[in-house]
Amino acid sequence: MARTLVLISFGLLLIAPATQSAQQLKLLHSLNGHESLMSTLEAIFNDKNPDALVEIAYTDVHENEIQAKTSPLYPTAILMPADKIGKIQSFLSPIPRHWLPDSVDRSYLDSVTIDSMLYGIPIFSGNHLLLYFNKKHIAKPATSWEELVQQTAPLRPFGVAPVGFPIHSPFYLLSFLKAFDGGFFNQDGVPDVNSDANLSALNFYQQQQSNQVFASNCGWDCGKSLFHEGKTAYSIDIDNAATINAKQLADNFGVAPLPSINGQPIAGYYTTVGLFLPHQLLDNDEQLLLKRLIDYLSSMEVQTRFALNGYLMPVHKGTKRIIENLNDPSLSAIYTQLQRSHRSPNSAAMHQIWISLGRDLPLYLNHQLSGEEMLENAQNAAEAKRNY
Repeated sequence: MARTLVLISFGLLLIAPATQSAQQLKLLHSLNGHESLMSTLEAIFNDKNPDALVEIAYTDVHENEIQAKTSPLYPTAILMPADKIGKIQSFLSPIPRHWLPDSVDRSYLDSVTIDSMLYGIPIFSGNHLLLYFNKKHIAKPATSWEELVQQTAPLRPFGVAPVGFPIHSPFYLLSFLKAFDGGFFNQDGVPDVNSDANLSALNFYQQQQSNQVFASNCGWDCGKSLFHEGKTAYSIDIDNAATINAKQLADNFGVAPLPSINGQPIAGYYTTVGLFLPHQLLDNDEQLLLKRLIDYLSSMEVQTRFALNGYLMPVHKGTKRIIENLNDPSLSAIYTQLQRSHRSPNSAAMHQIWISLGRDLPLYLNHQLSGEEMLENAQNAAEAKRNY
């Protein structure tokens, strides 16, 4: 599953012009493709807060550093997908509810809450899958899977595959499960992986591979590389890919909601990207600066920049108005798909399902494991955790 991770840590920065009275903050982010956006946010925040000095820099940060308290990168705050917190809850501190800006849409709070305790501040939402298309090959995006197959058939003799994405990733598979009324949990939040609906979706998914609708042996990068080279008509990828896809395809860039299968929309998970705090003692000045940063990231100005410059969906109460005012068809498509998507559970059981399916899905697609065995393994892994 594709991930977004940002670490924030306090410390002395060897940059100028610093003053002794300035509260200094270093922000390390792994928002690949959004370096320009983050640099702009840094400049604006520093300009508005002359008593603070913030440095924002890109780095390839790994999740295990979150848990390593002896790491030099051990942060004061973490900006990351909320579906991670079930895995690292023991390292996090609840956040005071009075830190929550009034502008944040309260419908996102469930994603950053465990056992009625608020563990994060929603900053933006997304990480949901979309249908990207190359206008060189596709004039109007398909609204059904049947149409997608028919539409791309004439392109195959010219070496253009219908659609590319990492077919071995359970995160992508999940979207197809939803089109068959499947999923990983029932309405009560109890694991329900080994269902007939999921098995039907698996059979359909494997058949698309056999029929070469999916680009063959498509790994993590081929959904982008083949798509950028014009070797696939469509790409299914997360919203974070919109920026790089738009840059690579220029006037041929297009994005649309995922198509339907037999009238049921393909729709996967979305998550909230929020600000979280590891266990630590913060002095009053650090708390005040963090609160100012939260208010800044939650403001209408910055939320609009997330959408306009990063194709990232705001969590502001005025999100719908923001999207409508920008009048951008791509943003409208991303927002429409977000509304169709389902919030990703943040439980430890969900984490175990990802691990199990990530191990077994390649075996299933290579006919080394049956669909029933694959789903049963994931069901057993979730139930063994007993934390959902």
